[in-house]
Amino acid sequence: MTIDDRCWMIRDGAALLPPFIKTAHFERRQAQRKVSDAAIALALRCGDVFFQGEDRVYFLGRKHLPPSVRDADVRHLDGTTVVLGPENVLVTTFRNPAARRALKRRSNGVKNQTRN
Repeated sequence: MTIDDRCWMIRDGAALLPPFIKTAHFERRQAQRKVSDAAIALALRCGDVFFQGEDRVYFLGRKHLPPSVRDADVRHLDGTTVVLGPENVLVTTFRNPAARRALKRRSNGVKNQTRN
């Protein structure tokens, strides 16, 4: 994973995900809520995707975690949620294991996509 100021690129094996732009609000919330860059990358790569208006919301639950994640890290990663605005702008992040239920209810009616 490489980070370059506000333009954030994730290298996932051979694949390079598109660059993301961290807003000042996102960086503040990430620091306040102690959500690591690795947790953000995992949510964007493995989490469920929900659509709310123009935003995409990525939710990382226990079932999305790869087997290589240690038991000690599961509690810290479970419920990691990332809001991605238009043009790959990272809007905010938080951790709430119960957020998936609310996201399913508030979704735009567009089918949620589980990514593997």
